Amino acid sequence: MKIERQLTGQEIKTLDKRVKVIGKRKSRLTKFIISWTLICLAIGTIASFYVDSGLWTLLLVTTAVFVAIGLWSYVEAKSPFDKELKGIEELKIKNLVTSIQVKTTEYYELTEEEDEGIYYLFQIQPDKILSFGGQDFYPTKKFPNSDFEIVEGKSSSGQIILLEIYCNGDKIKPIKKIKGKEKWDLLQKFDLDKFQITDGLLKTFG
Repeated sequence: MKIERQLTGQEIKTLDKRVKVIGKRKSRLTKFIISWTLICLAIGTIASFYVDSGLWTLLLVTTAVFVAIGLWSYVEAKSPFDKELKGIEELKIKNLVTSIQVKTTEYYELTEEEDEGIYYLFQIQPDKILSFGGQDFYPTKKFPNSDFEIVEGKSSSGQIILLEIYCNGDKIKPIKKIKGKEKWDLLQKFDLDKFQITDGLLKTFG
């Protein structure tokens, strides 16, 4: 079952924890650019005492270039953090996530062959199949599970801000593991990068 619901208290805490982690990383970036700039200026100043006055312009330009490189690196590294922080704020204001609740004991596993992650086909109703997967869905001690919920929260731009899996049942094993050509053929039939629910029976796929 696929529904939309409000954030839980635990999910809000998860988002707040992420904000603190990003804050610490941004703080380290700020310290880096300050240190980088001071070092560049210090080296440039010291070098000015040892070079001919006719080379001062070149020294000044060189120092400015290195400072600019540091600033560019800082902006590039900081941008994804700012984007994620904005997304977290948007999600908290919207207070709405997608919840996919699944109760089943039957699924096929499309095993990883390169680095694409693992994909799944779950028989969620007698005539309905839920397909999804990727690098965020490797098996754990509890997942795949006979009773689980996947929660996905996105920013206004579509960036995934929150992705959680809650397992409430028993760990289950796949009816079948699919690989090779059969796997790649199935990947063409399902949009496995999304949580897609389609009509069908697992047994018709081998």
